Amino acid sequence: MANIGEYNTRYRLSFTDPEFMGYPISAGVEVFDDHLESRGGSRYTIEQRGARVRFGKKLSNDITLRTFLGYADVSITDLETFVDPELREFEDPGDTMTWGWSILRDTANHYLDPTDGTRTELAIEYAGFGAENEFVRVQTDATWYQGFKKFDKWSVSLNNREGWAMPFGSKDYIPLASRFFGGGASTIRGYDNREVGPKAQTFSDVLGIITYDEEAVGGEFRILNTLEAKYKINDILRAYTFADGGGVWWEAKDFDSSDFKYSVGVGLGMQIPFLGPLRVDYGIPLNPDGDQGTGRLHLQSLIDF
Repeated sequence: MANIGEYNTRYRLSFTDPEFMGYPISAGVEVFDDHLESRGGSRYTIEQRGARVRFGKKLSNDITLRTFLGYADVSITDLETFVDPELREFEDPGDTMTWGWSILRDTANHYLDPTDGTRTELAIEYAGFGAENEFVRVQTDATWYQGFKKFDKWSVSLNNREGWAMPFGSKDYIPLASRFFGGGASTIRGYDNREVGPKAQTFSDVLGIITYDEEAVGGEFRILNTLEAKYKINDILRAYTFADGGGVWWEAKDFDSSDFKYSVGVGLGMQIPFLGPLRVDYGIPLNPDGDQGTGRLHLQSLIDF
């Protein structure tokens, strides 16, 4: 798979055997090389190379258990120096060895275009095993879908996602590539990428001229909620209206519901045969800070080639 864009370039080579050695267990391997030029609340470049081995087992028609073992070497460039010297370990993230587990219960009536059922997933990730980064991450993702018999072209969905992480070992912080962020197409639409959440002051010195700015550094705790209504125009086109809300905090103990950012918007999606869904959303922030704008267009694509 190759995903090439103006700011993001991702190359992934993967293989999956649905019945490993004749057993009812899926097994796969993936090698990746990602180049991410972060924009919005952050303006640095992340280079991430590594590999992952994964296994999966269906426990029933609805429940699937998955595990993976992965390694990634991450480098960050174009990151200005943090004013707070304690944060400068972000500038040299190092390598990460992870072992993860997840369990998924899926009763949705369609993989890409559900209108009824639920999807609930719990994922736990442990990083350590002698690598430079050591932390634990726990994430939940739950979605409820509901259609209407009298209005068969309409359906609604409610999604809740939560994430919590805790570092241990020699480093005090989760590396930037593994922290939680908010704002953008897949989190809180209407806000620019990574605009929601903790930021740290940075400075740069060019020819003796020092300038100060802010850089999004993400957090160790995040809550995201989305309420969405979908209208099926025809077999290809879908119209959406949505409301997003959520926040990101430096640590879980810093949680405060008054920090939530909210947005509303509309979208148009296309179900492209043999390729997948393509979607365009326009979100309007309801309680932005002074530098977060008044609205934003977001493009989401799951098309691979």
